[in-house]
Amino acid sequence: MIGGVLASQGDLSFGRVAVAALAGALLGDTTGFLLGRGPGRRRYERRGRFLLLRPPHVVRIQALLDRFGAPAFLLARFFPVARVAGPFVFGLSGVRPSRYLPLLAVAAVAWGIGFSSLGYLLGDAWVEVHHWVGRAAFALVALSLAAGIVAWVGRKKWRR
Repeated sequence: MIGGVLASQGDLSFGRVAVAALAGALLGDTTGFLLGRGPGRRRYERRGRFLLLRPPHVVRIQALLDRFGAPAFLLARFFPVARVAGPFVFGLSGVRPSRYLPLLAVAAVAWGIGFSSLGYLLGDAWVEVHHWVGRAAFALVALSLAAGIVAWVGRKKWRR
């Protein structure tokens, strides 16, 4: 988005900004997917878990992907945590590259061009929008963490 803002002010070429955003999305997500599919999957199979992912989580992810299919892939690109962790988890859960990579391309084009365009259209209003979006994102992350901690503590007490 910042690249789009700079393009609106004449500091950068909009086309180059959009291509750079698209390339970054493709390279980053492909790398995450391949890491999840390769070394991440091997470690998961060897240890029975990977970081916070355990078999029940992977089963739920696979069920979610089977239930929602392409929209789950496409929407994951637009949510902060899913955007970062999604490709790795999709690779770890055994999604076929022939299923993932075409959807990745569609999502990366929508994300790269969409957010570059949004930044371009916001232009000078970016400072004000960033202020409010930043606060909303912080509040969302804080609420998510609090909910996770409450669920974790509740689960521990329930097991006793």
